[in-house]
Amino acid sequence: MKYRLLLIAVIVMLCFTACKKNNKSTGDTQNTPSAPIVTYTPTPFVTKAPVEKDMKAVVYSVKPLIKGFSEPVFAYTDPITLKTDKACDTNGYFRYYVANDGLYLQIHVNDVTFTKADSPETVDKGDYIAVYLNERGNKPAKYAVGDCFIKVGRGNVIFEGTGIASEKTKAVSYEVKDGYEAEVFLPFLTLRAADAVTVGLEVGFADFDGEKEVCKGYLNDKTGKTDTTLKNIGLMKLENRFSGLSVDAVQESVWELSPVYELHNRAYGNIGADASFRVLTDGDKLYFYITVDDDTNDTGSEIVTRKDGVELFVSFSEQKHEAYQAGKDMHFRITRDGLLKCENGADAAIITYLVRSTDKGYEVELFIRLPEETEAIPDSFGFDLHVNDSFGGGKRDSVLCWSDTTFMTYQNLLNVGTLSLIP
Repeated sequence: MKYRLLLIAVIVMLCFTACKKNNKSTGDTQNTPSAPIVTYTPTPFVTKAPVEKDMKAVVYSVKPLIKGFSEPVFAYTDPITLKTDKACDTNGYFRYYVANDGLYLQIHVNDVTFTKADSPETVDKGDYIAVYLNERGNKPAKYAVGDCFIKVGRGNVIFEGTGIASEKTKAVSYEVKDGYEAEVFLPFLTLRAADAVTVGLEVGFADFDGEKEVCKGYLNDKTGKTDTTLKNIGLMKLENRFSGLSVDAVQESVWELSPVYELHNRAYGNIGADASFRVLTDGDKLYFYITVDDDTNDTGSEIVTRKDGVELFVSFSEQKHEAYQAGKDMHFRITRDGLLKCENGADAAIITYLVRSTDKGYEVELFIRLPEETEAIPDSFGFDLHVNDSFGGGKRDSVLCWSDTTFMTYQNLLNVGTLSLIP
């Protein structure tokens, strides 16, 4: 009996110990849950639209380039119809552009029968266009300083006429769908273009069918004696439609020639400033008008790239290179508060700019002169535009790009876009 009571006590103690352990384990699990594992994932930088690399844009000219193609700048004056000396199927008209250096004309002739002269000396034995100018605005019996004429034959046969200024004329002819056209430049020796100028002007054409002259076209003088005297030409007031570009951060009407190119690619940040640009040339300079919509004005940082501002990359190199080439590649930073920083060997002497505040942000107007090492603007060249945007903390919160989103444009130009002069 004694041993039986001892065995029962041992069994009861073992059961009590086991139950106590089980209760403690269960209590720990319920009252102290293990902390969940948290993994930090930064917000990815995404673009507002699919990234388009190697963006392309066309550069229109402020004034005609005399290269042999129809240029939009002429469309800003109404065509002036030419009369004919007899009934014929041939007809023509011309448009003009007044610049400080002279008068530019585009003459169009509807003539489907192609007849070409053999040489400049026999230019008037084939289809040709003739232009006569007296910049003094009178009708002299003889040619003098400021008078000139030029005949432009089909097939680009050109005869520079009598007159002191004739040797400075330029012209080119080219075929079009229903005939041919000529672009002509006549220099001003003493005249300087204002809002309007009055000159003595004659424009005409001759239509040949083989060796036979079919008819002639003219503006005022139908005597056929304009080669030797200007007394029969008419006087014409020429409106200076575009007086040129000035860097004043105001969009002159000439900017209508350029399409608006918008920036959609982001190299950094989800949101930020929006921007667009226009681009023009006058043959010697590149003009840019940049519009930035940015309602968070921050220029407080000492570091240029952490201020609101724009960066321009221009490459006249033959190919897009990894390294910047001196005298051909340029990198300019222009901040919202008007500071300029030239990078990668860019020359501050070749850029003129102005920044203006707007209700929505700011605008930058500028032009870049050709570097000394570059004789002419290439037909196609590299370009990119970046917009830095700080939201107010003195750091770069967003970078909007036209083409290159690699964030390496400050070191290489492999991914910049392409600007092309009109073909």
